[in-house]
Amino acid sequence: MQTYMADILMKGCSVTYYLIVLILQGRVSKTGICLHHTNRPEHKIKFYNNDESFIVQSARTSVDNMHCGYLDLLLLHRPDPLMDPKAVSKAFDFLQKEGLVRHFGVSNFTPSQYRMLSSYLPPSVPSLVTNQIKMSPAHVSALFDGSLDMMMEARVRPMVYSPLRVLFGKDAHEDLVSYLRTICSEIRDRMLSSSLPLQSSSSLSTTSTTTSSIDIDTVALAWLMRHPSGPLPVIGTSKPHRVATAADATLLVPHIDRQTWFKILQAERGHEVA
Repeated sequence: MQTYMADILMKGCSVTYYLIVLILQGRVSKTGICLHHTNRPEHKIKFYNNDESFIVQSARTSVDNMHCGYLDLLLLHRPDPLMDPKAVSKAFDFLQKEGLVRHFGVSNFTPSQYRMLSSYLPPSVPSLVTNQIKMSPAHVSALFDGSLDMMMEARVRPMVYSPLRVLFGKDAHEDLVSYLRTICSEIRDRMLSSSLPLQSSSSLSTTSTTTSSIDIDTVALAWLMRHPSGPLPVIGTSKPHRVATAADATLLVPHIDRQTWFKILQAERGHEVA
């Protein structure tokens, strides 16, 4: 899925993302953040802009730079305190009728902001199709702040960004990573003793027939997807083997039983549920 963030990454910058569960070829763009950058000398500070003209121009820029006729999805990247929902509605209506954007969503919106904007949508845009939120086994606030509840209320699946960031690098949650490795071994043992072989094109097919370990990122993603809201983790990578490994998480979800799921939650929070 090709992603271009017209006003965020500046002209000429693009990145490849993959929505696991639905690995698809699509064109997605974000709009709403104006960066202070040498490519934008008129921007003296970083600020938000969800005005009608800005949304329309951002979408046009993305279409031009990706050399495509339309966007599959346009996201308002951040809630703008000065956002006029009537202006956003007009922009969405124009882009839909012009055939420039097929679907619309938001990113980092609170439940109340999502409902408010939804109430202003034009007839040409029946509903927002997603809210992209931050969530991982080491960042679980969405479980308790109403974000996922609101998605289920709206019958919409959330996109989840940074689902693995805190598992690797300088931001790694070492205790959680260590515990996930233990969980990997437990799940592997259960899978090996299962009478139902797991078919896969990559790492899990090997795991189901040998003693190879399951990748912790696969378990972390499966933990996310175990939630009934059906989160769609967004993986930022250009490495095919990372995509294949991540895709295996869809097959691992049935092996994340309730106790395993709560063990991972407990490892992040540092205490058991009340």
